[in-house]
Formats: sequence, C-alpha cells, structure tokens
Amino acid sequence: MTIRRKKKAQQQAFRLKEMQTPPDNRLMTEEPVATDPETKPLPIDALAVREATQRLKKYKQGKLNLEKRIVANEQYWKLRQWDYIDDKATKDKLKIDTAWLWNTIASKHADMVMGYPEANIRAKRGDDVKEAEKLKSIIPVIQKENKYEETYSDLCNEFLKGGGCIAGVFWDGHLHDGLGDIVVKDIDVLELFWESGIDNIQDSREVFKVAYVDNDILKARYPQLKYSLNGKGLTVTKYRTEDHIDYSNKSCVIDWYYKKTLDSGKQILHLCKYVDDIVLFSSENEPEKYPKGWYHHGKYPFIVNPLFKIKGSLYGYSYTDIGRGDQNAIDIITSAIISNAVETSLPRYFSRLGGNINEQEFADHTKRIVHVQGNLDDASIREIGSSPLPSFVVNVRDRLIDEMKETLGNRDVSNGGSVSGVTAASAIAAMQEQSGKLTKEHIKSMYAMHEQIVDMEIELMRQFYNTTREYRITGQMGVDKYVQYNNEGLQPQIQPSVMGIEMGLRLPCFDIEVSSAKQSPYTKLEQNELALQLYNAGVFSPQNADNALALLKFMDFEHKDEMMRVVQGNGTLLMKYQQLQKVAFQLAQALGDPVMTEQLAQAILMENGQGAMTTHAVNTDIQPVSAEPAHMTKARAQAEQSTQV
Repeated sequence: MTIRRKKKAQQQAFRLKEMQTPPDNRLMTEEPVATDPETKPLPIDALAVREATQRLKKYKQGKLNLEKRIVANEQYWKLRQWDYIDDKATKDKLKIDTAWLWNTIASKHADMVMGYPEANIRAKRGDDVKEAEKLKSIIPVIQKENKYEETYSDLCNEFLKGGGCIAGVFWDGHLHDGLGDIVVKDIDVLELFWESGIDNIQDSREVFKVAYVDNDILKARYPQLKYSLNGKGLTVTKYRTEDHIDYSNKSCVIDWYYKKTLDSGKQILHLCKYVDDIVLFSSENEPEKYPKGWYHHGKYPFIVNPLFKIKGSLYGYSYTDIGRGDQNAIDIITSAIISNAVETSLPRYFSRLGGNINEQEFADHTKRIVHVQGNLDDASIREIGSSPLPSFVVNVRDRLIDEMKETLGNRDVSNGGSVSGVTAASAIAAMQEQSGKLTKEHIKSMYAMHEQIVDMEIELMRQFYNTTREYRITGQMGVDKYVQYNNEGLQPQIQPSVMGIEMGLRLPCFDIEVSSAKQSPYTKLEQNELALQLYNAGVFSPQNADNALALLKFMDFEHKDEMMRVVQGNGTLLMKYQQLQKVAFQLAQALGDPVMTEQLAQAILMENGQGAMTTHAVNTDIQPVSAEPAHMTKARAQAEQSTQV
C-alpha cells in the first residue's frame, strides 16, 4: 500500500503539456514537467473534474430523447425501419423495406453537394484589402488539403437525416510534420454534450466532447495512466452498427471546454482533457503559457446547424422524423401486397391423410410425372382458395407515396420527371424552380454555417500562423501562382495618429460572403446563353459602353458586377485610345508633315467606320492653315469630332 501511495503521489506531481488536435484524441504530447504540489493548488484537479463529470451526466440525461431519435433515424437510413414498426398482423410474414424516404434524403443531399460553398472575403477597411485577397485565395487551398469537401458532404447528410449537423474547427499540431494546420471535422451528436434548454451552443455553461481511445495507446502517451485506468468511466450512447465493436479495452477521454471571465470583463476559453478523474492537460493550470486561454477567439470550437428548429433545443428534427409515419404505412401495405401475390401465384392444397397421391412428387414442380395409387378424385386433394387483394389497397399505397413526395418536397419534377400534360420547356423549368424551394433554403442554411467556419479559420490563422508558409494558388486565366503567407497582416495594426493623438491598435476584420463554387449543368448553360445574347447585342463593344451599363444596371444575374466592370473598362480604354489619337494628330500638324497628317486622318476615319479617303499628292512645304487643301480641312474636322472626349 505504501508503494502504491508513493506512485500515486508521483503521478499527481507531474503535469503533461500538450497541444490539442482534432477530437479523435490524436494528441501531441510534451515531456512532463515536475511541480511542487505543496506550493499552490492547481485550479483544475481531480475534484474539479469529478464535479464536471457530474454536470456532464446531467447534460447526457437531458439529451436522452434526442439520442434515441438519432439512433432510430440512422436505422431508417440503413432501411432497418421494421425494427420500429409495431404491427402484430405482419408478424412472421414477409417484410419489404422500401426506400422512398431514403430516396428523398439522397436526392436533397445531391442537390446540396452540387452547391458546394465558396467564401468571398472582403475587407472592412481599405488598409486590409490586400490581406483579404490573400485569404480569399489561401483558405480554399487549406480546405482542399484537409478534404473539407468530404466533410461538407458528411455534414449535409447528417443535416438531412438526423435533424442537424455539428462542425468542429480545430488546430491540429500534427499536420505538415509538426507545423500544424486547421482541420474541420464532422462531430457526432452522440459524442457532444451541452447545457439543456439552450438554442445557441455559445450560451452553454460548458461543452463536453467525448471519445473512446484504446487503453494501451493512452498508457503509451501518458505514463501517469499506467496503473490508473479502470475502464469504468462515462458510458456513451452508441449506434446499432453492422460490425461488433469491442469497448472492453477502451476508455472514455473527455475534452472539457469552458469559459472564464477575467477581471477586465473579457471571456476566454479553456480546455481540460481528462480520463476518469485524472487530468491529462489543463490550459487553466498553465496561465503563463495560455494567458489568453486555449483558443484566442474565446468561442467553443463547435458550430451547430439545426434543420427544422425546435423550441428549447439546440438540435432540430429531420426529414426522417417527418416521413417516418408514411414510410411505415407504405412498408406494411407493400408487404401485404407482395405476400398476397406470392400466395396467389403459389396455391396450397388440402390432402387427405392416407390418400393415393405421392405428395413429395406433387410438391416438386420439376417432376413431370406424379404417381398415384388407385383412382384419383377430388376427395383425395383439393386446392385451398385464395383471392387477390382489392384494388383500393394499391390505390392507398400510391396515395401514401404521393403524400410523402408532396410533404417532403421530393416531387417527380424535382428529380427530372415531368407531369402528365406538361411538355413546354419553360413550364417544366418553372415547376422545377418551385419544387426546389426547400432545398434552396437548406443550402442557404449550410452557407451560413460555412461563413462561421471560415470566420473561425481566420481566427486560428491569426493565432497560429506565425511561421511563413508557401501555397500554390490559381491566378488569373488558370495560371499557377506561388505565394508566401503568415499571420503578420492579421495581427493588431498601429493606427495613424490624429492631431497628435495616438489612436492605438486596430484588429483587421473581414466580411464573409458565401456563394456556390459549383454550378449545375443547367445553370451553366443558362449563363453561357445569356453571355452570348449580350455579346450579340453589342454590350461588349466599347462604343456602346454607356448604353450597355444602363442596360446591365436593370438586369439581375450572377457575376453582374464583374460584367459591368469589364464593359466599363472597355469604354474607358476606348476613350484613352481616342485621346491618344487626337494627341498624335495634333503633333503631326505641329510638325508640319502633311503626309503623316493625311495618313492619321484616314486611319482615324477607317477605325470609326467612315471609310478611307482618296490619297492626293500633298506639298511637303509648310503652308499657312488658310492655304490647306479642302479635303485635309474636312478630314481634320471629322477626326477632331470623332476624338472629342
């Protein structure tokens, strides 16, 4: 017992410093630092984490209904809905799993992924325009390196089938050989716990992220756990997976995020990582290293996006919850129809005991001959009569399918089908536009979530991008361009003094506008057709710049501002060119060179569409203006008129 107490005292005397990585608990550890436990008690100790665990269990109890619903929704997604259908009439009978609800979710998911977001970062002040342009080019590269497109697809899938999605924005110190980078993770709602009754995760008193880690891995990373793991920590609700997962040799590692208010009134975010009641890391226990908390932006690194919001709940309800009733009824009726069809197509028979029929040969349809003894009559064997289901049963099933399509916004026209009697392309396009209203609303919600993700990414770059990095970005005309970047432009900037008064520091801030990075083939075709029509109408001709700008001002389409800049640039370029023509013509006159003057005049007239003039011999001697030939005077007047600004 004495040896065990000494070991326990030694374990408590060591604290392990580490950098936090994504919530899969792949931790970057440092050498333990010895401290004197008698000098000053640590803010976060075993007692503090035990109290935190009690609050965590209370949060978990408040989430039970949500967790049951999430597990059931996952079963419906896997076409295991019969686990939740309580129908005694179909017990021990054929059970058909139809995929009408699954098709609704898959169709909407495809539409949402097609609208993959792209962030346009704009500076709030003119001094930060260059920094905003750099961020606009670099952030998509960071997201691509960390496979954010796959994460976005997973978030959309959870959003539709579960009733919401949760994104985690973290700093991973393992990436790029220890240089570190930003990662965005799809967080499982069963592994995240928050204060009950809130509708914004930032309002929660604290947030807990849990994950199971193998005990041998934990002991290898944290020597103080060698004799301490008991595997009797928190139990988390689990999905009904196809594979059997053994949790007997795993422990629940908890990331405890909480906020502290400083004396100045500013809130900072702290992180404590622990298992059982053993503290593995605490940023509050190291105030010298983390004076501004774990993440300097002071927010929980989680973004929750509910689908259909519910009062008093952070999460929402899903298409699975809405369509579950119709899906159950469709499956019950479909199973009855199929069972009746099987019974009708395979008739059964009454056979008298001791009859003269070889029943084995009679039941075997491959036998061409069935042997009997004696005479064969109807008393020996008789068919059991069966009647087909009435037609209204099929009609009810079809009505339920139509009801589900209408309720969930997954009508045939939205999937490329057409309504009977509608053949005009414009009418079909209008119906498709109307049928996609729900999906557009969901895409807009995901864009708002993406805006928050990008904002957190910028804040993590402000905190951690101290070392210069090099990125390959795509410049104009698709040309590769290599740029170097660090967070120097994101740090507080000195403001110029006003009337000798120092204005202090300002923090560069940016506005984030999200649009679709990918367009559907129909949208691309529509935009291309519009561009061709505008080109044929002369919108891009420099001579029509003023009229074209007036026209575009009253139009509404994507990339309108960019097109107006191009048209305005063409008009400005033409004006400058005409000014240079005028200057050249005047210089030729001043030099007294009639030949050059005549050539310039003819060139100006030809470029302005007035045709070429007949060339006449011109006296090279300098003559007074009054003695100038009449055709030269006329050419000069026309050239000056065409080059007026």
